[in-house]
Amino acid sequence: MRFVIQQHIAKDEHFDLMTETEGLDTLLTWKIAKGDMDLLVKGNIVKAERLAEHRKEYLIYEGLLSKGRGSVKIFDSGDCSTVFNENNKIVFKLDGKKLAGNIFLDRIDNKMFTIRYASKMKRQN
Repeated sequence: MRFVIQQHIAKDEHFDLMTETEGLDTLLTWKIAKGDMDLLVKGNIVKAERLAEHRKEYLIYEGLLSKGRGSVKIFDSGDCSTVFNENNKIVFKLDGKKLAGNIFLDRIDNKMFTIRYASKMKRQN
């Protein structure tokens, strides 16, 4: 399975974490505020909002979005696997170009999660 983190450049600039998951033809997606991404990479716990699932084409897409919704560029991408998905907790193992480690998501309510990254950046590109 694969993942991508896209920087969404728009009026509400943020990052989208998207992951493939077994049995789905779409990508599970969480929105992370722009300022929180730096905190997340450093190992801090931040909030992430669950968004509608995205088409798998977004795994490799960079460019303008339709309807004036800004543009996206890939911050990181690579392989991922689901380590745990139970009782409102999800753990993904990421092996990307920049990030390698575990992402821990804990559900707060219907749409909101806390998210924590358990490793350091591989390298800056």
